[in-house]
Amino acid sequence: MHGIARGLSVVVGTSGALGAAEAGGHAFLHGLLFGALFSLVVPLVCLWWWWRQTRGRSALDRQPDAAVEVPAFAPRSGTPPAVVARRRHETTERTTEVLIRQGLPAARLGSWEHDLARNRITWSEHIHEIFGRLAETMPATFEELMAIVHPDDRASLVQRAKRLGETGIPVGSELRVVWPDGSIHWQATRAELERDAQGQPLRVTGIAMDITERKHIEDELRQSQRLLSVGFDAAHIGAWEWDQRSGRMTWSGQVEAIFGLAPGTFSGTFEGYLALIHPGDLTTVQSAIERAMAEGGGFQVEHRVTAADGSIRWLAGRGDVLRGSDETFTGMAGVVLDVTNRRLAEQELRDSEGRYRAVITAMHEGVVVHRPDGRIIDANRSAAEILGLSLDQLVTRDNADPRWSMVHEDGSPFTVDEFPNVIAQRSGKPQHHTTMGVHRPDGTTRWLSVNADPLLSLGGGTPLGAVVTYSDITDRLHHERAMRDSEERLRSLAEHNPNTISMVDRTGTILYVNRTYPGIEINQVLGTNVRDYIQSETLGPYLVALERVFTGGSSGEVELQVRTPTGETIWFLSSLGPLRSGGRIIAAVVTSIDITERRRDLEERRRFQSERETMFERMPIGCILWTRERRISYANPAAEQIFGFAADGMNGHGPDLLNFEEGMPEVSSYFERIEKGDMGLVAEMNNRKADGSEVHCEWHPTPLFTATGELTGVITMVMDISERSSLEEQLRQSQKMEAVGRLAGGIAHDFNNLLTAIMGYGELLETRIPSTDQASGYVQQIKKAARRAAALTYQLLAFSRKQVLQAQLLVVGDVITDLEPMLRRLIGEHITLKTDMEQASWQVLADAGQLEQVVMNLVVNARDAMPTGGSLTITTRNRHLDADMVRAYAEVPPGDYVMMTVSDTGEGMEDNVKKRIFEPFFTTKPEGKGTGLGLAVVFGVVRQSGGFIFVDSVPTKGSRFDVLLPRADKAPEPFRHRDSTAQLAIRGSETILLVEDDEGVRGLARDTLEASGYTVLAVSNGQEAIEISEHYPKPIELLLTDVVMPGLGGREVAEQVKRKRPAIRVLFMSGYTDDLVLTHGVADGTAAFIEKPFAAPKLLGRIRKLLSGQV
Repeated sequence: MHGIARGLSVVVGTSGALGAAEAGGHAFLHGLLFGALFSLVVPLVCLWWWWRQTRGRSALDRQPDAAVEVPAFAPRSGTPPAVVARRRHETTERTTEVLIRQGLPAARLGSWEHDLARNRITWSEHIHEIFGRLAETMPATFEELMAIVHPDDRASLVQRAKRLGETGIPVGSELRVVWPDGSIHWQATRAELERDAQGQPLRVTGIAMDITERKHIEDELRQSQRLLSVGFDAAHIGAWEWDQRSGRMTWSGQVEAIFGLAPGTFSGTFEGYLALIHPGDLTTVQSAIERAMAEGGGFQVEHRVTAADGSIRWLAGRGDVLRGSDETFTGMAGVVLDVTNRRLAEQELRDSEGRYRAVITAMHEGVVVHRPDGRIIDANRSAAEILGLSLDQLVTRDNADPRWSMVHEDGSPFTVDEFPNVIAQRSGKPQHHTTMGVHRPDGTTRWLSVNADPLLSLGGGTPLGAVVTYSDITDRLHHERAMRDSEERLRSLAEHNPNTISMVDRTGTILYVNRTYPGIEINQVLGTNVRDYIQSETLGPYLVALERVFTGGSSGEVELQVRTPTGETIWFLSSLGPLRSGGRIIAAVVTSIDITERRRDLEERRRFQSERETMFERMPIGCILWTRERRISYANPAAEQIFGFAADGMNGHGPDLLNFEEGMPEVSSYFERIEKGDMGLVAEMNNRKADGSEVHCEWHPTPLFTATGELTGVITMVMDISERSSLEEQLRQSQKMEAVGRLAGGIAHDFNNLLTAIMGYGELLETRIPSTDQASGYVQQIKKAARRAAALTYQLLAFSRKQVLQAQLLVVGDVITDLEPMLRRLIGEHITLKTDMEQASWQVLADAGQLEQVVMNLVVNARDAMPTGGSLTITTRNRHLDADMVRAYAEVPPGDYVMMTVSDTGEGMEDNVKKRIFEPFFTTKPEGKGTGLGLAVVFGVVRQSGGFIFVDSVPTKGSRFDVLLPRADKAPEPFRHRDSTAQLAIRGSETILLVEDDEGVRGLARDTLEASGYTVLAVSNGQEAIEISEHYPKPIELLLTDVVMPGLGGREVAEQVKRKRPAIRVLFMSGYTDDLVLTHGVADGTAAFIEKPFAAPKLLGRIRKLLSGQV
């Protein structure tokens, strides 16, 4: 057992040491915690130790002690005693092993064994849990064990192992191990060395216990003790404990300082403590302690002590009874605090209150103290005498007492809420110099000057009451009122005078002034000299006039330039006259009129007149000045030239001189806006010239105001824009025609392909029907209609379309799908077009032609934004917009919509451009490159269709246009796109390579040529044409190719075919305008070209001429 106790001391010894080191409540908590731990661990360790001593040896290997007898209750069946002893031992060993296996994990305790010869470590069953590892990952060697020990503890572990090997004395230690998750855990270990029969080290056995939680508690306890100690020191509080059994008192060092003792000089006994108490307080202290011991409670007492230096200190002590487990009295513990300063302050306060009481009693002013509810709780005799009451009568009253009769200076009664003490308590702020009239009980009225201050505690907060002081000012008030009335009359005369009135003495010192400059108080001016303000240029005349006042009593007038203390210069017209008293002149009275504005206006008029004569007279733009009565006061030569009136002939006339009668209401509205301060008005109107003719002018009016905001007139700049307006109209028309031409060019190719097929097949059909057949007439009508359509195509290329189309029910996606081939040619091959149409799209009610125009305008706009190429996407979606969703779209009511989105990856727009994007004629393109009408037309069409359009754009990121069209309820009508033309002729036998991407035109051309005897190699794109040219074994006499095709265009195909077959003739065909064909490098005068739509004879004739060498 001695060995077990020694082994266990390693596990729990640290807690004992810590418990001894702690004091007071910390020691008790520590002992309680580790006492419980000790009660759990001891039996488990004892069982483990016994099991270690006996394991591996069976009962048969051990001979029982000869002195041991079989107990009387042993079986009498003849079983040998050795067998009985062995069975009992085995049963006990199994039971013990079960207890150890179940108990050690619960206590987070385990054993281990290190075989020194093999350097192998064997661990008990559950010990891996306190290492945070799986059993199979536990270290098997000493080196592996060292790897999981905290680096700071490895050296200490090695030293203990070395000491164990050298001395054989069991060693214990506390160390940290690192768990696989990186966390740090504390362990307490105990190790013993076993030797073999020769005394050589055989193995090391030991136990390990997880003490992480204990370590954390120890750290917290130490921290709490430090904080408590620091708090006691900071508060100058000492702690003590008296053990009644030993008679000893233990106290902190702060207690000695509080008692005025040198450190270490306290005797440590209860009697020594009592000896330090002042004799006058000893009985009180002893009685309090005895009462606490008898009643089992605590005590609290204040007493004096005599310090070593003879000074008297006041201490406040508090103690509580300590009892043992059997509830018997064992002593007391408590704290002590030095309250000397507080007691001295309290005494000083009492002395001060006595002094203040004597002072207040002797005061002539009345002093009254109110409680928070308004009741008077104290007052001096002067207060009672002033109010005409006895002191007893006064102290019994409160604010609501109906006997009070207080009035304002105007005779109106004071309400309770107006009492100064009530206001002071409510606001927490002093109330000074309140004048109150008091009707006293004897019928007289006295006037008081009242001051009220809130009574606040040291910490502030709600006032505890109010102190009111008042003086009797009845006589003074009567005198002041008489003086004030007299002064008020004089002051009123001066202050209501709009001019500055001052009095100066002979030296120029200012004695009085009725007003001063903004930001300057009158007191700042009084006593100063006029020389400090009057500029030197006008000071001389002023001093001369001042001297005449004092020497001859004569009056004078002078203009003065004055500089104010703020640096401002003011002009005055000053009149000086004498002020007499007792027959002598005592001052000069100076009345000054501010003429600064008048002089400034005069100078301004002179300057303006000069500048106007220079600027307005030479200005190339007309300038007309109007008075606020709307009369012409000035017109410059440019205005004379515009209107043909002489300037003098316009002066004094109203706007009817320059305007026709029908335009006068508009002119009047412009004047009203201008007079209200509209600074941004620009107006265009037709005006009248002197000869009665019309001139179109642009007006830029600006209202003119004084410094006070009063309208003085209007200045207008006017320009004759008749010629500019005419040019702008011509330019707009030109640009519109250019835009229509571009649009027509975009659709001409597909349109003319259709017309080519219609006309061509019509002529083929005509050759196969006898002229006598009725169907021949039908064919003639088809041809006639096709020719008319072709004529319309040419007109479309030459003129702006101005047709009125009817709205119909349609699906937006169908319109876009029909337009898609044309759109691809419109945007060019450098731009990728993507479409994504809603499969089950709702229908809308719209004009198909207008909708086409919307799509094409948006596509053209996107194309122009991507000059170097990019991506263009068109999508349609069904959208239901509820009340929440429409917030993203201004002015859109909730409902069902079809949304068409056109987005590009082009240059994008700045915000200032985006705001104006739908304005007519607004464009960011260079002059001559755009009309600015495209998106304005889009906006108008969409809104006419009951829809909405929104734009979102980011510079360099592209633009997106969302068109919302309201859903219609009827089934859609089939959409019909516009169609186009073709023709026929002469025979031949050559081979022709035909390249045409349009299937209808390609089939017509093939049938026409084959019917005329030609061998036709027909392909749909340029790449196929090049492959046939390279591999066809026979001669090919002619290449007949479309100009604009997906992939390779006609020019590229011709160039590559000619490299292989230099002698081949080439005939280009296209439905585009000449300009568009030229951009593809074809119609440059060096190649044969035929326009679509064409008739068969025209095509065959052109081919025949080309193959015959006639072209």
